[in-house]
Amino acid sequence: MIYTENIIVGEQSSRLSSAIFALLLAMPLVATVLFGAVDNVSWILLSLAWTAMLMFWIADAWKGKGLLLNTSAIQLPMLGFLIIGLIQLLPIGGRDAVALPGVPISQTLSLDPYETRFFLLRLVVYIVFFAACLTFINNENRLKKAVLMVIIFGAGMAFFGILQRLANPDGIYGFRSTPQSIPFGPFVNRHHFAAFM
Repeated sequence: MIYTENIIVGEQSSRLSSAIFALLLAMPLVATVLFGAVDNVSWILLSLAWTAMLMFWIADAWKGKGLLLNTSAIQLPMLGFLIIGLIQLLPIGGRDAVALPGVPISQTLSLDPYETRFFLLRLVVYIVFFAACLTFINNENRLKKAVLMVIIFGAGMAFFGILQRLANPDGIYGFRSTPQSIPFGPFVNRHHFAAFM
């Protein structure tokens, strides 16, 4: 079953769908609290939650009448980025390729294939998370809960950031030092917190 981006009023949801919705609400909270999801430990936790969400989604498709998937065109730019990244990893460069002075010859179009692969892995996580948000925030009740969560969590993080700034600690949460930067809230850079807000 594939449906469009319309919000369904009064739709009954399965337990797996509710579990996916709970993970969709929890993942941004955990990512933000754990230093803005730039730490390796936070990515391990997010990867585990993402894997659980994906397994619940597959189980829901197997148990239900089919795969629930939102076909909104808003997902196309992210898929375009994924295609561009995959093209950059194609083994086009070879031993006979002409090198620029100071730039080593690469076996791919990307100047840093490792970082390109790492970015693509993160992008797949973002694409699945975004698709799940579009698919499982599918009724008015869930939409209200998600909006309320964003408002309350954003206000709480802003209050915490102001308190932290007034206390002027040496680091994030008082124990993670941030030399050569000005932290705000759980973010190393205060501009990242502004972008988060």
